[in-house]
Amino acid sequence: MTFSNLLDSLISVGPALAGALLSMIISWIFARKNIPRSYRIAVIGFPQAGKTSLITALFAYLFRNGIRGASIVARGEETITRINAHIADMESGVGVAPTRDQDLFAYRAEVHYRSAINFLSSRYKLEIGDFPGEQSQTFVESESPWLHNTNYFQWAMGADAFIFVVDSEKAAANRENYVARQKSAFRAAWQRIQEHHIDGSVRLSRKPVILVYSKADRELGSHFPSISSERFHGELNEKFADLIDYFQQDTKRFTTVLTSVVLENSSEKLGIQNLATFVLPRSTLL
Repeated sequence: MTFSNLLDSLISVGPALAGALLSMIISWIFARKNIPRSYRIAVIGFPQAGKTSLITALFAYLFRNGIRGASIVARGEETITRINAHIADMESGVGVAPTRDQDLFAYRAEVHYRSAINFLSSRYKLEIGDFPGEQSQTFVESESPWLHNTNYFQWAMGADAFIFVVDSEKAAANRENYVARQKSAFRAAWQRIQEHHIDGSVRLSRKPVILVYSKADRELGSHFPSISSERFHGELNEKFADLIDYFQQDTKRFTTVLTSVVLENSSEKLGIQNLATFVLPRSTLL
């Protein structure tokens, strides 16, 4: 349907219907402005924090539940092969193997919003960056200037959303001062992100930032106890309270999420729905 045909239709259906239809179209167009052409999510964490498992659970949720008004399609042979193998490993209980790529692997998908009116259809490219844990540790701890020239650093700096992953079992036990090391490393990483955006055109305050406590089943057991999970989540927030306050100074879109790829709540992996709702562009999730 062409734009001129649309105007003819508005005139023919009468003022009341025309006004309602025009209002709906205008509202859709304004909402459409908030849908980006590409959307990158950087997942940052130490070795064996559960980053790859988290990404796998997120994709499994999106494939099962979809995105409001849109379809999501994995793109690229590597993404299709890897993500389906990971989902099979997760569902079989084998466990998802950590990322071994030397630099980074970006899981790619396309989100397509279809409309009966062709020019109102839109799409955006979704990329979720997964990095080897050793590279993540280098990223958050190293002060060497060479790091700024790596693909890893450049990709992470240009992300539209940031997920910092903490192993909740290690945090609870605080082995080898794990909490202090995590807070120091993530604070340093955030300062590099701040530096990158200080003269940029996109405000850092508009970007979602999530502190994820992974592997909750290691502390909560094999069943889902809602009261225990809430208490455990609160205890972790207390341990990371100063880091949380630091993040909240620069972004209006911050939250913490307790997750598990083993425990389920209402047939969904614990915390994954909340993570998906918060990290993806607003007004898109079911």
